[in-house]
Amino acid sequence: MSQESRAVRVPPARGGEERKAPAPLFTAVPLSAEERDHFEERAAIMEFDAHMPRDKAERCALRAVLALRPQ
Repeated sequence: MSQESRAVRVPPARGGEERKAPAPLFTAVPLSAEERDHFEERAAIMEFDAHMPRDKAERCALRAVLALRPQ
C-alpha cells in the first residue's frame, strides 16, 4: 500500500461547508510495511475494544509501534 496521503471528505456540519479531514498520523512518520500492519491492527483494537476515538487510538498505536524500534 502506498504511503501517499489521501484527502478524506468529512460531511459538512449543520449549515457548514464541506471540509477536509486531517491527514492520518502515520503519514508523518515513515513506517516499514511490518510496522504499518502492527500500527493499523493496534489502532483498530484500541478503537473498537477500548472505545477510543480513532485519532486517539492512532496516537497510542504509533507510540506503541515506535517504542518497539531499536534505539
